[in-house]
Amino acid sequence: GSKIAVVREGDLYVMDVETGAERRLTTRENENVTNGLAEFVAQEEMGRFAGYWWSPDSRFLAYERADVTGVERLSVMDPTHPERPAPSPAYPRPGKKNADVQLGVIPVEGGETVWVSWDRARYPYLATVKWEENAPLTILVQNREQTEEALLAVDPATGSATPLLIERDDAWLNLDQSMPHWLPDGSAFLWTTERNGAWQLELRDRSGELLRVLVPVGFGFQGFAHYDKKRQEAVVYASEDPTQRHVWRVPIDPSLGGPRRMTTEPGLHSVSFHEDSPVHVHTFSGMDGSRRRVVVDENEQPLDVEIRSVAEEPGFAPNAQWTVVKGPQRDYHAVVLRPRNFVEGRRYPVILSVYGGPHTQMVTKSLRRYVFNQWIADHGYIVVSIDGRGTPSRGRAWERAIKGNLIEIPLHDQV
Repeated sequence: GSKIAVVREGDLYVMDVETGAERRLTTRENENVTNGLAEFVAQEEMGRFAGYWWSPDSRFLAYERADVTGVERLSVMDPTHPERPAPSPAYPRPGKKNADVQLGVIPVEGGETVWVSWDRARYPYLATVKWEENAPLTILVQNREQTEEALLAVDPATGSATPLLIERDDAWLNLDQSMPHWLPDGSAFLWTTERNGAWQLELRDRSGELLRVLVPVGFGFQGFAHYDKKRQEAVVYASEDPTQRHVWRVPIDPSLGGPRRMTTEPGLHSVSFHEDSPVHVHTFSGMDGSRRRVVVDENEQPLDVEIRSVAEEPGFAPNAQWTVVKGPQRDYHAVVLRPRNFVEGRRYPVILSVYGGPHTQMVTKSLRRYVFNQWIADHGYIVVSIDGRGTPSRGRAWERAIKGNLIEIPLHDQV
């Protein structure tokens, strides 16, 4: 590329790579306004960290304008420098004023901003922005309760937005920042949804109409990894066992066959692709503490390439025992760590190691995850983790059971 976009002191600039010449594209009205930066809620709760997006032809930039006027500010001290004044960032707490967020489109050569028009009173959250080759500028907006969202196709010349689909959930809608994923020719896009009780992967046409379900409910779909343009396959994560993660290839055309499982060894598998290369890195973490990073060619064969880790090995293997706790109404996945010098018959205090919120599993078939818990156990404890209701990968009803109450149901399941 010949240009890069940067944000400095709340405004968006474009710089020429060769000459270093810069062009200021925006001028903020005051210190409460930022252009080109994701606001706090987008970064902290939505997983969106970008605040500007290049058009595929590099002629335009879409950018977020955020105004935090009237948003509560909290003083956050730096304990390493108590002599310095405490900064006071805007921190929107539940039920209080949020940042006012807009999306604009501006020419890279400078000019007037075209503001995208959507019902911001109904959908104040700008959750996702995508601007991909041969596809429209696409945004996902949500209501504040995060129970309704609209996927919109934007005309950057006028700012008008056309609905592609609406999703609703009585409890809440989980965000998937990998979606929508447009096919290279822009004729259709991939979409994930929990509409039918569990995650599934869909193929929808350019207008948003459903073409087919690629990964149905019951498959154990866990996430999208990559789209293979040459093979016309979606590379996804899925497992019927929620404590594991496996790699699958799913053709978008059913005439090309059905889903193919690419990994078998128990544990957690992940893949990293370059956008335009079939070569990828396969990472594995297993139940025995093994860990591998392998470069794989387009025929799924390992290449003679070493990816070394400079991380220091812990020097011991956690003493983990995975189990399924059978309850009268439901079963729970759990893992127990005992001291490595555990004495049978001796009574040990028990520590329950949990995460106090949704979206996180504590029980996975990766031994290396439990190094810290083993260190605690070696000081004379038994450390137990249980994935009760509210944790992911067990379906919508299982996760949404904690709606409005993060205390009673988790305690019922864990204690």
